[in-house]
Amino acid sequence: MYALYCVANPEWAARAEALLARNAEAARFRKGANWRRSDPRRCRRGHDLTVAENVRDTKRNRNAYVECKICARENARFRGKLMSPEKRAAVMQAMPRKVRFETIKHLCDSNSFYRQRRRDPEFAVSGISRPARPTRLCHLRKAAVCQVDALVPKKLPTDARLEIVSLIFVALGKYRYRGKDFYLTRVAENMKHFIADYYNRTP
Repeated sequence: MYALYCVANPEWAARAEALLARNAEAARFRKGANWRRSDPRRCRRGHDLTVAENVRDTKRNRNAYVECKICARENARFRGKLMSPEKRAAVMQAMPRKVRFETIKHLCDSNSFYRQRRRDPEFAVSGISRPARPTRLCHLRKAAVCQVDALVPKKLPTDARLEIVSLIFVALGKYRYRGKDFYLTRVAENMKHFIADYYNRTP
């Protein structure tokens, strides 16, 4: 109908085509995010775009525009769905019972758990109020620390000795080292292996 009317009314058709071309050019110019900002110096959330650390150049649908880094970080932080009310209630009931995190992972994955903590204040408080479960390293007495420190050669630098002691206590916490059972009584015979591990990490 439009084409037939244009053929019958050429003067009107010329004005209509000019208007369509002008609207198309304006629409092409307005593509992107910049045209929505009343103040080009600030994003829609009010962040300052005159600071170089807050902006970056990006392109979407072949249109270049300036993106706010702060908004991008906030969008990435709050991306994803929250737990369902049933799953949220189950996890909140499990946390006060001092269960291990491996048990909670049967109810929800770790990404959902930490996403819910960031975005749900009540959920975060319930997780913080849960007392931390003591690890195996907490059961090692101060005498054991002194014993391990005495076995490390004194000729090594202080930072090297501290790193080797930490490697030993990690192995003690796992009760495994180099594929074998590892206890405090086996520290001395494996000391050369811990020193070698340290120098392999920090040549």
